[in-house]
Amino acid sequence: GVMKDSERKVYGIGFELQYRAGKLTFRNATGYTGVNEKESPYGSFSDYTTMNPYLPYLDDDGTMLEIIPVPGSTDVPNPLYDATLGSYDKKKTEEFYNNFSVQYFLSQKLNFKATLALTRKIGNSSEYISPQAGKYATTTYKGELTLGDNSETSIDGSLFGYYNDIINSHNINFVFGVNLRERKNDEETYYLRDLPAGGFSSPQFAREMAKSPNAFGQTNRLFGAMMSLNYTYDNIYLMDLTGRLDGNSSFGSDSRFAPFWSVGLGWNIHKEKFAENWTWANMLKIRASYGMTGSQAFEPYQSIIMYEYYTQNRYRYNIGAMMMGLGNPDLKWQQTNQLNIGTDISVLGDRLALSANYYQNRSKDLLTDVTLPPSLGYGTYRENLGEIENKGYELEVRLGILKKKDLWLNLTASGIHNTNILKKISNSLEAWNQAQDKSDENLNVPKVRYIEGESINSIWGVPSLGINPANGKETYLAADGSLTDRWQAKDQRVIGCTDPDLEGNLGLNAGWKGLQLNLYFTYRIGG
Repeated sequence: GVMKDSERKVYGIGFELQYRAGKLTFRNATGYTGVNEKESPYGSFSDYTTMNPYLPYLDDDGTMLEIIPVPGSTDVPNPLYDATLGSYDKKKTEEFYNNFSVQYFLSQKLNFKATLALTRKIGNSSEYISPQAGKYATTTYKGELTLGDNSETSIDGSLFGYYNDIINSHNINFVFGVNLRERKNDEETYYLRDLPAGGFSSPQFAREMAKSPNAFGQTNRLFGAMMSLNYTYDNIYLMDLTGRLDGNSSFGSDSRFAPFWSVGLGWNIHKEKFAENWTWANMLKIRASYGMTGSQAFEPYQSIIMYEYYTQNRYRYNIGAMMMGLGNPDLKWQQTNQLNIGTDISVLGDRLALSANYYQNRSKDLLTDVTLPPSLGYGTYRENLGEIENKGYELEVRLGILKKKDLWLNLTASGIHNTNILKKISNSLEAWNQAQDKSDENLNVPKVRYIEGESINSIWGVPSLGINPANGKETYLAADGSLTDRWQAKDQRVIGCTDPDLEGNLGLNAGWKGLQLNLYFTYRIGG
């Protein structure tokens, strides 16, 4: 719930301008948005749920108690008293934006568009806790002040060309262009303490820094070039072609750029001349597509080694630096080759509709967090896992039971069967597996396994044959087939998989004179 006296105020102003001069069209949108937030001075709800309801919060004169006496136990601070001391926790965020675009209509068939978007966000926060608050009853310092500043600047520019034409039965749409983007974030936080009583919350009244300030900044840059072609012949034969080249500063220094592309074909059989008399078919379409997509699933700088200065202690007048994590200059884009073959069918006045697909997706250089031995000092680091294949089929069916003026009823069902296989692992992960098998450091701790030919969702375990009545110890089946009473991680094998054999949903949708009923069920079989 929302605590008393907390608030959030939003305000803003903006204007948009559009101007056309001959073949040129200019558009510009400028705006400002501000948000002021204030947390409740009454603290968190849990501060009150832990108090016994019979405890007094006022003395006999009706004055707010600073400390609540608890019969037979330790006295406790009164959270209501803290709310009267002028403590606060507030944030302010301001955003300025300007979006500019210019479009040049060379002809009815060809036009160009350039855009430039600038955004600047500024935020600051301040949290003041009065030195008279109950939490400082047993501390050597009284009062705290935390000040934070953050900012984000982004620049996004693009230049695109558009061509569309109809020549007899040929319909052509072609798009090409480039875009660039840069986003920069900066954060600073200062921690002060020991302030005088009386609501003196300005930083100049603090006696000392509670700890060293925290500062963080990052920059991400992206470049992309793309083209897309859509072609149809008489609305019967369909073709889509796309291509893109992307570069991103987040990736390893040796793998900045990656190309992506796709091709799709379709055939509207129900629009063929030989299907003109098919009164039962509203749609009969077959289609196929193949292409490569990509993604990034991590923040900037995870591909490089970063250091953090250790400012809490100094040696003479020098400070040291610590590695924050292991970098990976070979970290690549995650790429997925996708094959899809499907059909869309609608018959009997659209009373029965069916969509069926077979797909095969092979992901290359899949990004994952690899677990590291504790002796290295880091829990994980980012690595390209290798190749994973997901293939299967999916089916969607919609059946119209009733379709009248004031009454309708539809039944829907869908199902998907997916098989997941780790086809190939990277050389670094193969070395990781071998090191794990040879290491005695975590002999009795379950380990993450990356084994070719198995599902990434495999369940690993050591088979148990039960308790040996002779000695009361559990008997395990080792990897070499022998029996042992010692559990070892190297004896793990695949004993199951979380992938279901089939999963999907069932639904019912009904309506009568404006009233609607929707039921939705999910199911999962196997796994």
